Amino acid sequence: MAPPVMAAAAIGSKVMGSIAGARAGNAQERQRNQAALDQHNVSQYNAEAQVIQANMRGRLRAAAVARQNRQIEKNSLRELFTNAESLDLEQTQKRKDIVTKSRQHTALIEQRAMQSNIQSNSAMAIRMLNLQSGETQKAMSDTKREFGLQRQNLVETRKKQLASRGDETFVAQRFYRGSPGTFYDNSSARNMGALIESVGHVAGGIHGYNT
Repeated sequence: MAPPVMAAAAIGSKVMGSIAGARAGNAQERQRNQAALDQHNVSQYNAEAQVIQANMRGRLRAAAVARQNRQIEKNSLRELFTNAESLDLEQTQKRKDIVTKSRQHTALIEQRAMQSNIQSNSAMAIRMLNLQSGETQKAMSDTKREFGLQRQNLVETRKKQLASRGDETFVAQRFYRGSPGTFYDNSSARNMGALIESVGHVAGGIHGYNT
């Protein structure tokens, strides 16, 4: 082979070798880039998965807290209704007791009035009966007003407790009526009844009706 041809072949071989080396280098670079991209994608996927898991845990915790708060509210409302019903029963019983005592006093006064034939004593007994009726109405009005205030206080207390629901240390308190002697004092009505009874007794003794 002539020297020029050999030189051209050598140059061609070198060029082909350079091209092949460049291609091999490019292929390796692409592989490295792809591997780096894959690693980045995996890292990003893992990070997103952790965020999703954290959000799911947060939603689960929020749902659990919401359920707990709803249960606390339900229990508080149930206790409120129970105490309100108990308050209504106490109020009804108190009114019945007042009416019963009033009728007993009225019957006693009527009996004393029937035993006396003196018009003045009869008129006095009727006047005492009217006074007793006024005391009874006042006692019932006072009792109704006091129960209304107690009911309002109970509702306001439970509203405040519901406003701060979520506290697991909260212990619901039962309805407390108050200290003895402050609920209702009907000493005035009792004294009036005793006065009427004593007047009737004296009048009956004068006219010989007492046994």
